[in-house]
Amino acid sequence: MKSNPLKDNLFFLISGVVIFFLARFWWPFSEWINGWIPGLLKCRFYEMTGFPCITCGGVRSAYHFVRGSWLDSFNQNAGVFFTLFMVFFVMIQSIYGLIRKVPVRTGLFLNNTLLFCLACVFLIHWIIKIVQSIFFSLSG
Repeated sequence: MKSNPLKDNLFFLISGVVIFFLARFWWPFSEWINGWIPGLLKCRFYEMTGFPCITCGGVRSAYHFVRGSWLDSFNQNAGVFFTLFMVFFVMIQSIYGLIRKVPVRTGLFLNNTLLFCLACVFLIHWIIKIVQSIFFSLSG
């Protein structure tokens, strides 16, 4: 079955727009919800273990990325930063594909090597957060 380049490009473009829309408005929305119902959106992993979870800072990272504060985004969670960068690049490819009527080449981004590297970035960032958490709890 042959894929339709227009459908594929529209799918990737609309998915990217939805991801960036959620990234832009989720953090202010969650702050507003926490103002009304304190503790509703707390991290359960942190409450149970006392350590940050692997996606700790992910929403803040996405929010800063969409606002253009890329250094803040990277500092909050490097894995989310690189994930959103890949989504942004696929969106650019989708726009190019819509203009030229060619399919999106997702093989550049959705391969095992890149996904393994992305998982390593999340893991390294998580280890750094845990070490910082332990260090600051001992020094304070």
